[in-house]
Amino acid sequence: MFSKALKALLIVGVVFTFGCSSDDDSNGGTVNEADLIGTWTIVTLISDLPLDLDEDGTASVNLHTETDCIVEQLTFNSDGTWTGDSEYALQFLTTLEDVLCFDNSKNGTWSLEGNTLSLLASGVNRTFSIALTANTLSFDLLGDLEFTTAVVITSYDKQ
Repeated sequence: MFSKALKALLIVGVVFTFGCSSDDDSNGGTVNEADLIGTWTIVTLISDLPLDLDEDGTASVNLHTETDCIVEQLTFNSDGTWTGDSEYALQFLTTLEDVLCFDNSKNGTWSLEGNTLSLLASGVNRTFSIALTANTLSFDLLGDLEFTTAVVITSYDKQ
């Protein structure tokens, strides 16, 4: 139905796709910029669709149990720059299809207004809602994309 070239165009680098609502409304839904600054390491990557990426006959929504290449670290600097050192990307059309393993690192500039994070990298500007509680940053990697119904929630711990 779709060509491999079209699928390749729809591969999304995870460091670009943020969106989630906060469970902690004590700060009125506003994320403090100083709390976001620092280095964050991925700890979970949960999909709404179970996948059997390691082909062991058992599909899981916890993509960390399916592949060893889900490694990522995000760094937000006080000067408004960010880096994302990532070794994977998600492949999907309207639903999640695969996790691709390759160097998918990016960098650019960021800004924060309330709980809305804007990232600019490689000429692409993306804006997303984030949740930040204690030392955990969580978001839906695909939440802002209109052409997919997939949901992939990731969480990072501050280092």
